[in-house]
Formats: sequence, C-alpha cells, structure tokens
Amino acid sequence: GVKPADARAAYTRLRATRETAATLAQLRQAGGRVEHMAVDLGNAVAVEQTLARIQREVGGVDLLVHGAGIQKSSKLA
Repeated sequence: GVKPADARAAYTRLRATRETAATLAQLRQAGGRVEHMAVDLGNAVAVEQTLARIQREVGGVDLLVHGAGIQKSSKLA
C-alpha cells in the first residue's frame, strides 16, 4: 500500500503543478508570452545557461516571477 506521507507528498506536488498551470494560463490570457523554467538559483552555471538560452531564444526578459519556496500547511494549535 501507499504510505500516508507518500500520498501527501504526491498530492502536494500535484496541487503545486495545477496552481502553476493555472497561473501560466492566466498570464497567457492576459496576452503575454509565458515560459515556465525551473532552475536552481544556487547553481550559478545552471542560471547562466538558462539566461543564455532565454537571450538566444527570445532576446530577453520583460518580467520574471520567482516562485521558489516550500509551502507547508499545518494545524495552528
């Protein structure tokens, strides 16, 4: 069977994925060209490579939304 902690982790990933997709859809509906890229900001080489790819493919960035973090809900008391 599936352990409760594993089921919660899978649900959390699914919820985050759906929230990201909904946000991207809203931005596109507003008329923007939207790309979602995940990069470890602690990895300078990965950041440089991602920025070079953006520059090469689209010429630059007008708006950057940084959404890193861990969201964890729990009971208050």
